[in-house]
Amino acid sequence: MNYIIQSPNKEVSLEKEELIKKKFKRFEKKVPGLMRCDIVLRMEKSGEQNKYIVEGKLMVPGNDLFAKEHGVSYEMAAEQVCIDLENQIRKQKEKKNKRLTKPVDHFVKEEELE
Repeated sequence: MNYIIQSPNKEVSLEKEELIKKKFKRFEKKVPGLMRCDIVLRMEKSGEQNKYIVEGKLMVPGNDLFAKEHGVSYEMAAEQVCIDLENQIRKQKEKKNKRLTKPVDHFVKEEELE
């Protein structure tokens, strides 16, 4: 799987990039057919505080999953993005399983049961 990490506003150290990449590696096992993971790291200044923004996009056949979070550090924001993406993956799997498993009553008429 390819990881593309971009940081348009500020240069990010290799250690932080590796740490963030490690957080996103958990999706390799959870999502079959995962092709690419795009990660964008940004920093906004609001008053005296810096806001770190992480955007994560998983390229999956059929649907692309996207999440964006703010945090006090890149690591905290990346963890929140991973949690959001995991929730999206879980919902997508539940929706798929719901479509595949329909009750038998749906296919059998009441007259045939008697």
